[in-house]
Amino acid sequence: MPIYEYECRVCGEEFEAFRGLFDKDSKVTCPMCGEKGPKRKISKTSTGGSPNKGNLSSPT
Repeated sequence: MPIYEYECRVCGEEFEAFRGLFDKDSKVTCPMCGEKGPKRKISKTSTGGSPNKGNLSSPT
C-alpha cells in the first residue's frame, strides 16, 4: 500500500497516510483539525537501492 503525503488547506499540517491505489484521496482528514480534503503533495520516490553503488569486491 503506498504512502501519500498531504498538507491541510486550513491549518497547514503536513502528514502521511497509507492509502490504496484507488482510495488515495477519498476520506482523508487532517489529524490536527479534522478538515476533509487536504491537498496531496508531490512525493519523492524511493527506489530502495543501496546508497553504496561502488564496486562490491573487497580491497586487496
